[in-house]
Amino acid sequence: HELTHVLQYELGGGTRGQSDQWLREGFADWVEMRVLEALGSLPAARARADKAIATRTDGASLNLATPTSIESTA
Repeated sequence: HELTHVLQYELGGGTRGQSDQWLREGFADWVEMRVLEALGSLPAARARADKAIATRTDGASLNLATPTSIESTA
């Protein structure tokens, strides 16, 4: 996740860039999940995703009883 932010910074020419925070964080989370999936650590990635979803700050009601899957785009 954090290495993705380093990459974003470097590709942005050493500046933070003009994109919204949610976009930078969402992309970093996506890269993190894909890497964990590729390394065979998907249960750890799933647990982290569940925690992130459960701690949303918009007050939305969440149902975590039904697991979701990550489908490969390759």
